[in-house]
Amino acid sequence: MKNPMVFTSPFFRIMKSAMIRLLVMIVLIAGMGHSASAQIYEPDGLRIPGDWNVWTNTTGMGGVFDLQKIQSGTLRWHTTFQFTGTTGPQNFKFVSTSFADPWGNQWAG
Repeated sequence: MKNPMVFTSPFFRIMKSAMIRLLVMIVLIAGMGHSASAQIYEPDGLRIPGDWNVWTNTTGMGGVFDLQKIQSGTLRWHTTFQFTGTTGPQNFKFVSTSFADPWGNQWAG
């Protein structure tokens, strides 16, 4: 007696093959996300324009709103500043140049 749970028809073989292909594609696409790198244009660095500096975003602006790359240990961008202006919510973005556009890469905060 044959096992009724074993599907041997061509339709089920095609479906099984399609499901395996779909699973492989999902795994490959998910794996690509882990190897992606940040979109920080290193020669220009990373800046933080916002309400506190009237959204001034010039490349190489320097100062406390221009983050510095730390290369010892884990690669990271670092700055410290103390804002003494208006209290309350402050809008800002992390930005880096992309294709000569100072607002080319932005991350809102």
